[in-house]
Amino acid sequence: MTDRRGLLCFGGFARHDWALLWQRQQAVMTRLARRFDVHYVERFGTRRLTVGELSGALVARWLSGGEQSLAADVSEGIQFIAPGVAPFHGTPFWRRRNYDRLTASVERAWPRELRRSVLWIYNPSYLALEFLRHAAGQWERTVYDCVQRFEFNRYYPPDIGEIDREIARRVDLVLADSRTIWEEKKRLNPNCHLVPQGVDVERFIYEGANRTPPDELRSLTRPILGYQGAWHQAFDPELIAAALEATPGATFVFVGPALGREAQLRRRCPSAVFLGPRAHTELGRYVNAFDVCLIPYRLDPHTEGVFPTKFFEYVATGLPIVSTDLPDLREYSEYVRLARSGDEFAAYVRAAIHQRRRPPELVRPFVEQHSWDCRVAQMLDLVNLR
Repeated sequence: MTDRRGLLCFGGFARHDWALLWQRQQAVMTRLARRFDVHYVERFGTRRLTVGELSGALVARWLSGGEQSLAADVSEGIQFIAPGVAPFHGTPFWRRRNYDRLTASVERAWPRELRRSVLWIYNPSYLALEFLRHAAGQWERTVYDCVQRFEFNRYYPPDIGEIDREIARRVDLVLADSRTIWEEKKRLNPNCHLVPQGVDVERFIYEGANRTPPDELRSLTRPILGYQGAWHQAFDPELIAAALEATPGATFVFVGPALGREAQLRRRCPSAVFLGPRAHTELGRYVNAFDVCLIPYRLDPHTEGVFPTKFFEYVATGLPIVSTDLPDLREYSEYVRLARSGDEFAAYVRAAIHQRRRPPELVRPFVEQHSWDCRVAQMLDLVNLR
């Protein structure tokens, strides 16, 4: 048998999102690519489309000739697979057709001499579940790295909760990034382990180039209340408005994709600045230029299972952090103020602007314990492939 080991990942990102949304998937897969030949199946929509969305999807497929496509190797040896799934999911016929197209794409992309070592799932679609059902015996290990409570994500189809649970039951190993998810999934699979988010320490520690603020932040009025990440369903603009009203003269800076949702907040808060996405290699300079780092998330069943990727990145900067009271951050209260209401969030922000930055030598030992290198080493120990 060949010594080359392959890993097939059902990911949650499309190819064009890869550079814009740095998340656990990128951090883990780029490291696993040092040991495995990683093939990454791009995200494909599995909810029912509106008439407008369906028309747009059909036009796009017609313009592209409806071909299944394979991308060239992109980041550090990771090859993307675009399965060419049709935007129809409501009947057994289309589900079967889409599964056949998915498996055909994987077979074409997968070298014959490459060992089928690990099937790794992030995105719990019905296609991932079908692939797991039919192909599990072909793989040395199957892994579900669960990073959210999918049944409470409004962008997923109604049956996502059962798909998520069935995948957790069937795989060899479940990894959970939050305690809530870990407690839920270990009832379905005894081989379930808590592996929280991590950090690329050198990209965020307040040393070297990270001490130099980007030009576009130099002229902004301070204090700067900053957020880096995407405007997703957890993000609560009301908390930002409350914080700005409590700190007259402050500037709010949003670094990341706002997806066109920022207009209303900008009208209400003229000092809000939306920079759009920046390369992850440059994010340290942006975050270190903040005065206060924010995690303004709603408190609801979805965020009960959220461990923000940005948390340890913020900690590495040494800056004060204000967040809503997310369960997984409570054990790190030395580094973050946790608010249970909008008024409390605003009060903590107002107090935080007077806090001094922790020096790098004080935060480095802590964040190095939570580096992505340590996280992936733990994952490999749990996967247990000799």
